[in-house]
Amino acid sequence: HGLGCASSYEYPRVVTDPAFGGRRAILIDLPGSGYSERPASFSYRTSEQAKVIVELLDHLQLDACWLYGHSMGGSIAIEVAALVPQRIRALAVSEPKRLRRISYAVFCLKKKKQTISRKQTI
Repeated sequence: HGLGCASSYEYPRVVTDPAFGGRRAILIDLPGSGYSERPASFSYRTSEQAKVIVELLDHLQLDACWLYGHSMGGSIAIEVAALVPQRIRALAVSEPKRLRRISYAVFCLKKKKQTISRKQTI
């Protein structure tokens, strides 16, 4: 979600729409947004927010997922993809604020795809 938005408010209608296909969705209110706490000691940098998402993936034991982020959430999603490219099946962003990180995330995802392709041919 973008700065000042809340996934718990903005996206429930989207993920319950029949066009979404009944897929499982996890809507995250990152620290400082929506219903999440706003700890004063948290830095709120996109890199720190990305680590929160990775921790959630670990906690939920998700080995793979499709990741979407909008605005500031798009920038955070790009950083998540760069941190754990092997776990990201696809990355979709809209209006990310840190465009230079996109090329690095795409590189990581392409490298992951090449590794998977090599493993499949063995």
